[in-house]
Amino acid sequence: MVSFPTINGLPVFDAIGLDPARANLVQASFRGVPFHAEMSDLAGGRRTVEHVFPLRDLPYLEDLGRRPRSFRLTGFVVGPLAGTLFASAAPLWNVQRDALLDALEGSDQAGTLIHPTMGAMQCRVGGVHVVEQIVEHFGAAVFTMEFLVEGDPANPSGVTDPASSLLNGIGSLLPLISAGYETLELAETSPALLLGTAVAAMTGLPATTVLGAVGMLPAIQETPFNLGATAAAVQAATQAMVGGVLAAQPAPPGTDDPVAGTPFYAAPAADPSGGLLTLAQFGSALPAPANAAQAAMQAAVVALIAGNATAATAQVYAQIAWPTQNAAASAAETLLGLIDGQTEAAANAGADDLYRGWRALYALAATYMAEVAQQLPAIAAYATGDSYPAPVLAQMLYGSALDADTLFALNDVPSPLFMPAAGLALTP
Repeated sequence: MVSFPTINGLPVFDAIGLDPARANLVQASFRGVPFHAEMSDLAGGRRTVEHVFPLRDLPYLEDLGRRPRSFRLTGFVVGPLAGTLFASAAPLWNVQRDALLDALEGSDQAGTLIHPTMGAMQCRVGGVHVVEQIVEHFGAAVFTMEFLVEGDPANPSGVTDPASSLLNGIGSLLPLISAGYETLELAETSPALLLGTAVAAMTGLPATTVLGAVGMLPAIQETPFNLGATAAAVQAATQAMVGGVLAAQPAPPGTDDPVAGTPFYAAPAADPSGGLLTLAQFGSALPAPANAAQAAMQAAVVALIAGNATAATAQVYAQIAWPTQNAAASAAETLLGLIDGQTEAAANAGADDLYRGWRALYALAATYMAEVAQQLPAIAAYATGDSYPAPVLAQMLYGSALDADTLFALNDVPSPLFMPAAGLALTP
């Protein structure tokens, strides 16, 4: 049974109460949903076939490659019970339990597992076993989870899914971002101040984005001289933010006609990345460093924060619905510009593997966003010379009055009865 941290005899959901031996380990997560990892069991090795022959004492052993890796992780989520004194201090334990169960069981695709000691990897879920415990004002759910590391398909099809390719590329890039920071040679001055500035920037993101990462943020600046722990903490926090952004996405629009299935137009959010796009530009307002050593340290911290945020933005963009070509094209231009900046920074730092990783991601992101845009309608101008009610105008432009709501949503008018003589419409 997992032993939970206590203060005055009561279990608490607070990182300072965790076993000090795990202080430098990153909090684990799957599909951006965090949990505390208690124990990990790895199975792997090589696949060999033994061939025996007459009159030979020793066999011939044929190597058929590496065995598929799998992990059995024991982890837990813990938090207050609803209606108790501590209910407002942290997420409720059953809410965390349900979120982790949904991440484990809600998809038939591979997801990003943040392993507490081995970092990020793409995994599929095997078996899951949950034991629940209630103690005083707190509850906990202990998960035993089996993860199988995702590999390339044995028989690749001729059709490539650009979204999956992009997400897999991000999964391959994340360890390179951490590795690039771990090569930093620290100056006499600790990077703690820069990391504190980064944590402040993360804290200022929208609440829906940062809520799941709040408990991870202190670890970013707790051990500034432990480069591996810092890199892992930053990555875990940004991955948790991806989960927050995706969870906050509005439900897909309904249809205005159950037969034709014509969807209502839904205007894109002002920032569909949930603030990750702003975090990806971290460092633009930092003061100039005093010397070359501090300049190198600042560049490394900026690359760690902005790099993880850029990768997280790409993850969000690969998994959300875009309403129009215009919205997708604008987002693609911004994202590719950020990736281009990370590519240049990796080249300047001499991080060859990271440089190649960012170049590969640029191609994957460009391919995916272009394919998405091609499948969407574009916003275009119309001119009729006179004002008409929205149903009449929709009949004139689309041959169907069912698209009246789309026209009304696209044009800033007080009433659908009086549409402008010149305005905006979606192309077929």
